[in-house]
Amino acid sequence: MTLINRLKSGWTALKFVRVGLGSLILYSSIESGQVAGIILGGLFTGISLLTDGVCCAGGSCYTAPQKIILHQLQLLNMKSWVISNKLLIAGVILGAIAGYVYWHQIGCSSGTCTITSKWHNSTAYGALMGGLVFSMFKREKNADNKQ
Repeated sequence: MTLINRLKSGWTALKFVRVGLGSLILYSSIESGQVAGIILGGLFTGISLLTDGVCCAGGSCYTAPQKIILHQLQLLNMKSWVISNKLLIAGVILGAIAGYVYWHQIGCSSGTCTITSKWHNSTAYGALMGGLVFSMFKREKNADNKQ
């Protein structure tokens, strides 16, 4: 399998998360000049980009399905997940915007504040808090409707 095909294949939600976290580690380490973090972030991002799936310690590896029907089924499952988690997604987006605006307007001029000293920390914290707050309003479906 060529390098280009490896980069194109196997894009699951977990791969997006792994590449995103690796990129965030790499960016933060480059910005602060930490060599160990740059190496760790580079390895984490590179391995995430070049592997097709997640290999478990038990010896069974998950590889991305090659059939078009399975791919369409995954897209359907993803669409249904997005539809059922609209509030969570809206909370994450609005929280991220609020975190960025808070950093931009108020921030931390001394640089000693952990959350508000850098825009990406404040944005990530806002996204987390927005997701948590908005997920409180999600209605759970009961298995029995006898209440």
